[in-house]
Amino acid sequence: MYETVCTLLQFGWLIVIFATHLIIHFFLRLRFKKTLTFLSGYIIGLVCVYTYWWYAAEYAPTEEIQNEIYSKDGAPKLFAPFVMPFFVLFGYLVLSPILWLICKIKFK
Repeated sequence: MYETVCTLLQFGWLIVIFATHLIIHFFLRLRFKKTLTFLSGYIIGLVCVYTYWWYAAEYAPTEEIQNEIYSKDGAPKLFAPFVMPFFVLFGYLVLSPILWLICKIKFK
């Protein structure tokens, strides 16, 4: 269970990008679909990073893992606001062919 939650927190922002793009595309007629998707992915990405490090340390299955996580210097949490836009952009580029295909199939 611990590893599953950690994996979901690590890739949760991809799920959010995918879901928000489809929700915005099919239910809202906005001009700034990609911008809104990017911003929601960025915010959820930051939340996932901070939640991941808290959860990984707090609920570690062994004390060795917990001590290893606590011994990290905090760089992922410190640099997350600056690096997350690049991760979201990369994730959006990876998901865009799938999103495009879903959006085209839905209208046929």
